[in-house]
Amino acid sequence: MKYLITVSLLTLIACSNIHAIDTAHHEKHDYHILMSSLLNVNEDKYTYIDEKGERKTPVMLHRAILGSFERFIGMLIEHYAGNFPAWLAPQQVCLLNITDNQAEYCLEMEESLKKLGFRVAADLRNEKIGFKIREHTLQKVPYLLVAGDKEVESRTVSVRSRSGDDLGSMSLEAFVTLLQKDIARAGRIDAEK
Repeated sequence: MKYLITVSLLTLIACSNIHAIDTAHHEKHDYHILMSSLLNVNEDKYTYIDEKGERKTPVMLHRAILGSFERFIGMLIEHYAGNFPAWLAPQQVCLLNITDNQAEYCLEMEESLKKLGFRVAADLRNEKIGFKIREHTLQKVPYLLVAGDKEVESRTVSVRSRSGDDLGSMSLEAFVTLLQKDIARAGRIDAEK
């Protein structure tokens, strides 16, 4: 049990730690719960009169919204090791062109995906495709869409997952269906796999 001192009121707030096991069977998370604190009962200046006219000692409730939120985000990052599922990833898709000839096509695909509400960016830098794939894989982007001359001609994209799996060449509509199914799972493991 830990105690925090609220200096302005000189009261103690009891905090409990709960040790829990997460879904990956890690036993290292501590969840902190702030409990209500009775103000010092011996001090008459911390009282109020209730609706029945009786003198009552107030109960102070403390909550740390920002601190709790920061702890929650930290636990999510640690749990997923940064490999957020597609529904949670800040960037869900990255479009990569092989040469400048595919830049316009990548921008067109980016715009189409953004209109559908996906978080997507195009990397049109003049770098080798292997370098760009490695960089975005290290950034843990769930899906990389690679476009070369062949993909522009057939109006498709070559899809790679962040794990390095080549999912093959597919139309934008087929990829949108794949991404929507992945997002709909909301991080749950697919029983069919």
